[in-house]
Amino acid sequence: MHMISLFQIIVTAFALFALSRVILRAKDNVISKKEALVWSGIWVLVIALAYFSNSLSFLEELGGARRPLDVLLTLGLIFLFYLNFRLYVKLDQVRSEITQIVREKALGKKK
Repeated sequence: MHMISLFQIIVTAFALFALSRVILRAKDNVISKKEALVWSGIWVLVIALAYFSNSLSFLEELGGARRPLDVLLTLGLIFLFYLNFRLYVKLDQVRSEITQIVREKALGKKK
């Protein structure tokens, strides 16, 4: 019989909380159904990885790390940097659009 670790409990609790937020945002139409499906899949995958991390030994060879978790954390960090970049680009785009709208409003122009 396999004992559930504190790590698995914490990961499961957090992932279920995040999954509930995804469902609520989808219900309120803040995110699309497609986005909700992707994020739900991610959080379900996080829960699965917490319980089946022993079956990830192939990642040791793939990533050249001592433990599969090291490879997952590295890939997760790379993914977070990418998302941060995408968010920065989108934020800069929104800032430019707001500046343009305010400029046109101040000068009394209409599109």
